[in-house]
Amino acid sequence: DNGTDPKEKISVDSPVAQTKVLSGDTLTVQWDKEVGDPEISYNYNRSNQNLTDWTEITDVTIIDNNSARVVLPSITYSDSFQLRVGDNGGTYDPGTSGYLHIKHILLLNPAGGETYRVGDTVKIKWKASAEMSVIRVKFDGNAGMDGFPDITTESFDPDLGGHNWIIGQETAMGNLTYPSTQCYIRIQEYNDANIYDINYQPFAIE
Repeated sequence: DNGTDPKEKISVDSPVAQTKVLSGDTLTVQWDKEVGDPEISYNYNRSNQNLTDWTEITDVTIIDNNSARVVLPSITYSDSFQLRVGDNGGTYDPGTSGYLHIKHILLLNPAGGETYRVGDTVKIKWKASAEMSVIRVKFDGNAGMDGFPDITTESFDPDLGGHNWIIGQETAMGNLTYPSTQCYIRIQEYNDANIYDINYQPFAIE
């Protein structure tokens, strides 16, 4: 004991753990301590927590002493992406966010919990990063057990931001299972099934 009080640690309040964030997008980061000269960095390797592996984000706009807007890096998918807020003045120890999901595409609708009927028009909405090329839209009414067949033979420009799906009028590439309470939409890169997003909670079709 050197007789000095331990430093308080910064707590990252936003984004909260398990948030889905878009690669290359602009995000607001908020923290609890007043930091006059913050350094915001990221790490996306769950198995490596060595602080020397944090990479500073250079595109940062300070809002006030407790928040900043940052442009996220354009990296491949990671479900262990973290942001760290450091104090260049040294008053506080750095703090890290919970694990985030960073992706090249985000499914915005359906989010899960909705109930639709055959004949309804569902606006499938997405937001894509610049790395995306062509999008396929898939559906599974059996909690993922049917392998996510395509609901349409069309493919889509990511910039369209959505597709109107009329339930029951699919040009499907496989058997679609409904009615069901375990329905999922999957949107993915045409040539790379590893670049995708789904609704994490199921929706229902009656």
